[in-house]
Amino acid sequence: MNVTARATGAYSIHVTWSAISVVDPRSFFGYRVVYFPVSNPNLVRDITVSRDDIEVNITGLRPFTRYGVQVAVYSTEDGNYTTPMYAETWEAGERRVIIVEQYQYIVTSFDG
Repeated sequence: MNVTARATGAYSIHVTWSAISVVDPRSFFGYRVVYFPVSNPNLVRDITVSRDDIEVNITGLRPFTRYGVQVAVYSTEDGNYTTPMYAETWEAGERRVIIVEQYQYIVTSFDG
């Protein structure tokens, strides 16, 4: 199962994976995605999705934090988890509205 994890903001990571091929797709319930901050791997959280899904958005994360993400098939028990993939959420910034020549621009600055 090929897994990718990509930060999509200061508080979110988008995860995709390839579907597994099985003889009977009803033999498993879905996928379990676990994620954890690399700085504290004991803070493991998980999301479960149906067997038809091959992606998930993880939200509510901490800004500018590196996360490990793993995926496993689950039925009555979890299958083997993939090797962790890593993604770092973006640094949080402020959104400012600036009016220039009667056009509105949104500028994002990253104030640390």
